[in-house]
Amino acid sequence: MSRGIKRLSLMIVYNIHVILKNKYNSYSNTAINKFNYHFYSSCDDVYKESGLADFFTKIEPIQIALAKKIEKLINKQEISIIELGTGKDFSRWQTISRHASKKWVVKLTDFTDNSLPMIKEVYHRKNLSFSTKRIDLLKPFIIAREKDKVDVILATYVFDSIWFQKDLHLEKKNGKWYQAKYKLTGIFTKKMNIPDFEKIEIDKKLEEVDVGKFEYGEIIAKYYSNKKTIGLNFPGGLIDKIVEAFNKQISPGGVFINGDMAINDKKGYIPKDAPSGKDYYMEDYFTSGKAAKFKLEDYGLAREVLESKGFKVELETVEDFVKDSGYDIPLKVADHWIMVVRK
Repeated sequence: MSRGIKRLSLMIVYNIHVILKNKYNSYSNTAINKFNYHFYSSCDDVYKESGLADFFTKIEPIQIALAKKIEKLINKQEISIIELGTGKDFSRWQTISRHASKKWVVKLTDFTDNSLPMIKEVYHRKNLSFSTKRIDLLKPFIIAREKDKVDVILATYVFDSIWFQKDLHLEKKNGKWYQAKYKLTGIFTKKMNIPDFEKIEIDKKLEEVDVGKFEYGEIIAKYYSNKKTIGLNFPGGLIDKIVEAFNKQISPGGVFINGDMAINDKKGYIPKDAPSGKDYYMEDYFTSGKAAKFKLEDYGLAREVLESKGFKVELETVEDFVKDSGYDIPLKVADHWIMVVRK
């Protein structure tokens, strides 16, 4: 998904209290969700900025590996696919098309009509056809008719900056669990009628909780039972979207492929030389762009929950995912992961 705001010279500064007092200026676990909903629903021009997260888009071995993986998993001569959060740049599909031996019918989506790519700009190949559609991930998926269900839903860099209702930032200190709640403060600015949120800050407070009372709380507590101190982002929203996708959008035998920055249980924590500077997962969220809060999530924990629901989950580093397709990735990558979910 696109991130960032085009920098323009004209700036009008408004006091944020009028805007945030009623909607966002109180501690809750939904403040960031409301913030992102306002941002992604109202700010079409945010998607025009360059310098966006493009790791999954620009590195060709990843596209080759995705093409090979999808054709291996989907035993059909015609494969239907929806890509979530495509953004303006879909050059990746030119690489994929060169390595797709079957026919692919691809629907490219994003939050707003203005953020969708121009189909006429793609280099067309006979084996791939494209269309576009707006899908707001902060709203439920529609229930597709059986004939309209797809074989693959692909999402890369989609869930890192969206905080869903069931996303949780939890911290465990000396055996006690705490939930982080947030409120927004700062200055709201506008540049040529484009909201610019770089002056907004998100304050956090911790509340002691009985983690066992959360949905999947017993799994969370068991997963981290051997740690006295830990900070984590639990991707409840991602889990819900995957389950919802299989119930409403994905045909029998289909897959959901998600690629993002994440941690899992292979190492258990971010290395000490990671930006957090901590030898456990994370003290708090990192930030990205002008508005969205960028969150490293525990996909190992997500795998545990999905497998408890009967899903089959493959979780690999991008390096291993690419190597499995017979290629070498041109850099070391320890924090980007591919999760392939089947039912």
